[in-house]
Amino acid sequence: TISVLTDQHGYYRFDGLFDGVPYTLTFVAPAGYQPTMNTGSPPSPANSDADASGNVFGIVLAPGEHNSNIDAGFWRPASFGNVVWLDVDRDGLQEPGEAPMPSVLVTLQSPQGVITTTTSPTGFYHFDGLISGAPHTVTFELPAGVEFTAPVGSINDPDNSDVVNGAAAVVVLAPGEHNPNIDAGVWTPPVMTVQKRNLTSGVVRPDQEIAYEIVARNAGQTLARSVVMTDPIPAGTV
Repeated sequence: TISVLTDQHGYYRFDGLFDGVPYTLTFVAPAGYQPTMNTGSPPSPANSDADASGNVFGIVLAPGEHNSNIDAGFWRPASFGNVVWLDVDRDGLQEPGEAPMPSVLVTLQSPQGVITTTTSPTGFYHFDGLISGAPHTVTFELPAGVEFTAPVGSINDPDNSDVVNGAAAVVVLAPGEHNPNIDAGVWTPPVMTVQKRNLTSGVVRPDQEIAYEIVARNAGQTLARSVVMTDPIPAGTV
């Protein structure tokens, strides 16, 4: 077994080899890199010859031959993701005490095709193995009765909502980058219930006042603001 390191330009070389003997080359990827697709067989120039494990098998040389076409391409996969949460106060910011939104369908459209996942019980999602420098668009499909909060800040800000009409802005990643900031805040409309009780017991005499208690309750998961309660007097009542 003979090992060498590539130089600053990525070149390597083995000398003094026997002809007629099958050789196997193994390229060991640095941390964070993966072999690219094998696009041809030796001795094709300017293509990657290594398989998914970094191996090139069956290299046989003629007497005096120098084969300069055994190449290997590597790339650094990128990734992104983060969380869908219930934005109780609808301010577009993740804050302590706001619950995650599990089981939300998240769809990625990229040059690699369409990839789907769902948010975890803690509201998180993740896409990895992505091509850098390419546009990626992520969309979120919410259950009935759930709506998106308005986006706040930029797509690279942490702890904010980035979604407009169900889609985040196009994400372009650098080689090896992980962007953990693509979030979506959601809310459910308040569910208001009203109870009215007569606090006056017995027979109501002429000119006697009748007291009622009206209790309004928000049975939903989102804050209810500027709620107006009315108690209309039935027609014909004087």
